[in-house]
Amino acid sequence: MLRSISLFLLLGAVSSAFASVVGLESEVHATSESGITHRLYVTFDGPADELVAIYGTVGSNGDFPLSFLSTEPFFNSPLGANFGVDINPIFFSSFPEIEFDSWLTIGSADN
Repeated sequence: MLRSISLFLLLGAVSSAFASVVGLESEVHATSESGITHRLYVTFDGPADELVAIYGTVGSNGDFPLSFLSTEPFFNSPLGANFGVDINPIFFSSFPEIEFDSWLTIGSADN
C-alpha cells in the first residue's frame, strides 16, 4: 500500500533572529486506500515565533537542493499539486485521491 504523506511541513526561516526550532511534531491526518496521510509541524521555543519560508541550500557545486526523504513512497495523484494553495477541495467528491496527494505549505491546508 502506498503511504500518502501530506506534507504540511514547515521548515525554513523564522521571523525572529532569536527564534529556535525545537522539534518536529507529526500526526496522522487520515487513512485511505492510498495510504496514511501525515501532517508534520515545526515547533519553536517561543509562542510568537513564525515560519516565513521553506528553502534549500545550494553548495558550491549546486549539490544540496531541498529534498524530502521517506522510508515509504509518497503518494502523488496525477490531479494533485506541489503546493497546498493549488489544491481545491471542491474536487474531492469527484476525485477523492486529490485529498491524499503529497504537497507542501506554510500555514494553509488548501486554497
